[in-house]
Amino acid sequence: AEERLAEVASRLDGFEDKAKQLQASHEDLSERLTSGLEAQAKAQTEVQQQLQESPPQLQEALTCARGAEEKSKELQSKVDDVKELLSKQVTELRQELDKRLDESRADAVGHEKKVTEILSSVESGEGATQRLHDEVRAQLQKLAGVAAA
Repeated sequence: AEERLAEVASRLDGFEDKAKQLQASHEDLSERLTSGLEAQAKAQTEVQQQLQESPPQLQEALTCARGAEEKSKELQSKVDDVKELLSKQVTELRQELDKRLDESRADAVGHEKKVTEILSSVESGEGATQRLHDEVRAQLQKLAGVAAA
């Protein structure tokens, strides 16, 4: 039962490690996407400054700014999608971990009951064996008495 419990604990540690890896990956992706969005916003700000400084190129700069804004929105949408997906995966992993832990606990209780039953059976068997030895000794003593007479 202890070996089984240790095995289950080891497997649970593996699941927890996977959950932590997913969380770290989620955070890394979030940081990278946020960084990209910040760079996009900075580029958009620079474009707007250039628009103010060079009126002849105003139409072209406005077009670029609009494109940058759309890309920024697309990136934010992707960031939100990734966050949601990773959050769901982490939740599912935690639920699976909880389920397996409960199953392992139930298995451990069942194994403990079986071991207790076996020990009880062995102890009662030892008592019966002792009684049998006592009877055999008594019969041998009777036979020795009869043989001596």
